[in-house]
Amino acid sequence: MAGVRLLRETRWNKNMGDDVLTKLHISHALGERSIRVASHIAETINRVLDLLDDQPTAVIEALIDYRKQQQSQEHRKPRRDLGEALITYGQATLKEGREREHRLLQGITGMPEPGTNTSG
Repeated sequence: MAGVRLLRETRWNKNMGDDVLTKLHISHALGERSIRVASHIAETINRVLDLLDDQPTAVIEALIDYRKQQQSQEHRKPRRDLGEALITYGQATLKEGREREHRLLQGITGMPEPGTNTSG
């Protein structure tokens, strides 16, 4: 029984040490504005990409058009580069969305989309 008790105490003490270290890291990070801002930016980028993935094709098309219009007015190269990357991501997402809609339509109707030739 003493061995089990020692094992539990060792685990508890190890976890407690990890908790204290984690708490120190978080406390320090929350005190640094640059770390909070960087974390917020990273989370925002992830959420934007997740939101794009969930949109219907019409919304993605409108966003691509909007970004292209903004792109023509942007004079700062880093922003232009980011805009181009977002347009590229949007176009890839749009392609996936169209393919998904096509498969859904074909699954519902059992027929290929009008204007497509599926014969070999």
